[in-house]
Amino acid sequence: MWLKRDNYLIVSFLLLTSTLYITYFVDNLNSTKYLEVGIFIVLLLLYFRMPKIPIRNSNNRVLYFTTIAFGCVYLLRAFWDLWVMGEKQQLFTNDITVFFYVINGIIIPLTFLPRAKYEGNFGWAFCVTGIILLFALFYSVNKFLTSDIQQAYRDQMFGANDNISVIEYGYLGLTAALIGVTLLLYKNKRLFFRVVAYPLIAVGIISIFLSGTRGAMVGAFVITALFALSTLKRKYLVPFLLFFFVLVYYSQNIIDFAESYGVGGSVSRIFRLITEEGDQSSGRTGIWFYALNQVMESPILGISCFFQSPYSEVPYVHNSFIEVFYALGVMGAFVFIVANYIAIKTCIRIFRGGDANKICIAFLYLEYFVLSLFSNSILRLPLYWYFLSLLFCISNNEQYEKSLLMKMPKAPKQ
Repeated sequence: MWLKRDNYLIVSFLLLTSTLYITYFVDNLNSTKYLEVGIFIVLLLLYFRMPKIPIRNSNNRVLYFTTIAFGCVYLLRAFWDLWVMGEKQQLFTNDITVFFYVINGIIIPLTFLPRAKYEGNFGWAFCVTGIILLFALFYSVNKFLTSDIQQAYRDQMFGANDNISVIEYGYLGLTAALIGVTLLLYKNKRLFFRVVAYPLIAVGIISIFLSGTRGAMVGAFVITALFALSTLKRKYLVPFLLFFFVLVYYSQNIIDFAESYGVGGSVSRIFRLITEEGDQSSGRTGIWFYALNQVMESPILGISCFFQSPYSEVPYVHNSFIEVFYALGVMGAFVFIVANYIAIKTCIRIFRGGDANKICIAFLYLEYFVLSLFSNSILRLPLYWYFLSLLFCISNNEQYEKSLLMKMPKAPKQ
């Protein structure tokens, strides 16, 4: 059933999200890389074969061609920096991988997905992904409970998986929780969806706190706040805000309670963001200001696709807006800002519409958007570009359906 052309979009979701958990099923990192290359090749074939619709709305058409141009300019900039200027990059193991990810991770989804015909029955795809994530995360949680994993160094958990970072593990937990929430939002109330949803949410939340990273917690807060502000009636907003302030006021009690279960340090990290003064960014603000000071020397053309801070060994800026500004200058940053502004507006409209399939796509876009703001390079986040492109796809399909309705002949007056 899923191999029909109308379901290729759903199959693409299953394939690309498999990159989140394949590290649990392979012996070494090289095997993961080979599998990812194979996945991108299959995705390219699917993109070519997907049913497509025209982009009739003028605003969508401008956005479509502008974002494709954005991806192509990024590719040219990478080529210029690496092979003309002879710069060294540390984001990937070799320079060819840079071009591979720019083409397959950015340009191809921005080119094919906005024009794809949207088939919205993602329910079983979400369920299958959720089941696999449930077993993968339970494996790590079980290792922690059996003392095979210890929390150390800033109360973060290490050893959840030999090939996955602490931050990635936290976001993996957030992905599981968001898919679990989505399964509960389906109006048909499938019993099997609920059976999967509740343990998935529980294991996802436990994994977020066990990871000890604030990024996934901040992502969860941003998504919850935007969803609540988009859907709750005004009379419910005051209790929602009061609940937030009560959490802050009793933060120490919550930390003490978490400490009794061995995860107090993880919980305290998120509360320190709002209860303590000073820099709580783990050095990120220093990296941001250093990058901004550099790019101000050439704000029109930017500096380079590749960044290295004297404050950190991590070879990226830890903020997607600054990263694009640093790479492509003010025009590239402007396009990136507008594209994400439109995507966030689409998320708000989706939240108000109540379609569980679309809501999950909006959830996952926001998750990886927040990840790009604090914890990774957009060159290494194909899932961010995938869900951004899917939002453009949803918007284009909605506009296309409206245009078809407007062209339908009106019924004659009686």
